Amino acid sequence: MSIIKKVLSIVVFSINVLIVLHEIYAILPLVGIRYISYTLIKLIQESAEKTFLDVLETLHQKAASRSVLLCGFSKTSLRITADTALSILKEILHDYDGELYFCVDGDIIICWRGRIKEVKVGVINAFFTRYPSELELVAPDKLFQFYDTNVQGEDLRLLLRSKLHQQQKRDEVPKPIIPQSVKIVPPIILWKPEFSAEQQRALKYAMVDRKSRKAPEFLVVEDQEFSRKLLAGLFGQEYRCHTAKDARQAIELYAEHAPDIAFLDIELPDADGHTLAAFFRKHDPESYIVMVTGNNHVKDVETARANKVQGFIVKPYNKLKIMGAVNTFIARKKES
Repeated sequence: MSIIKKVLSIVVFSINVLIVLHEIYAILPLVGIRYISYTLIKLIQESAEKTFLDVLETLHQKAASRSVLLCGFSKTSLRITADTALSILKEILHDYDGELYFCVDGDIIICWRGRIKEVKVGVINAFFTRYPSELELVAPDKLFQFYDTNVQGEDLRLLLRSKLHQQQKRDEVPKPIIPQSVKIVPPIILWKPEFSAEQQRALKYAMVDRKSRKAPEFLVVEDQEFSRKLLAGLFGQEYRCHTAKDARQAIELYAEHAPDIAFLDIELPDADGHTLAAFFRKHDPESYIVMVTGNNHVKDVETARANKVQGFIVKPYNKLKIMGAVNTFIARKKES
């Protein structure tokens, strides 16, 4: 009898375990997880950008690596739901601890561990097969961007911070417009850049010191605080970088330091960036100027060429664009 009781107790225990497992399996979809082929695929829809930014920070601290594919559907009219994406990708990601992050702007970030080429090619082919007419005019290399978190983790973090910044701007509640009496406002006269006698002397000494520098120094002129910090942060601890929020401050810093490269925003509150570039070129024939702007207007490009600046970068910033300009400067300096 004791043996029968033991057997029965084991059977009852096993049944209870099965019931609990069944309930867990039923709950998983409700918390954004699908259980497929004995592997969990995570679907992150709420605060996806912030969540993935935290994941990247954890990977960086642990020196761990993941493969990431950014699906830039925000560039198209295509908006893919979580269930649809899961049905498309489940057979591709089921063995690689796949994670899908659904950004507010419509982009999807796919993160996985394991084979790179097999998953990357499989995902791209799957989307083009599912949506041939919607994607037929888009080149795959423009729509899909691959990252290795160990190598390009900083670029990913910059991308996500930019997305969060854009969300914050969209979420800002506009201030109500209060009717006011009409006033005659005098025309705005932009400030004309010029060096004081003391600044001219300081610049001459700084230009001499510049020739003996072991590492280049940079000047970033950008009126938007977020963009200014973002651009300066790309240089990290490797280079010395000075930042200015307007043309007046830029002139003071240029005279004091004679930077090797000056990154100038075109639209400044007190002077036009092109005017500032021409001013620096006039007083410092060896100046190296790179214009940065959010608008790729033909007129701006032509003016930059007329001023004989050495570079022209269209926002958003990324490390590849900025360091490309720096590496070009270093290469030219070695040749001279």
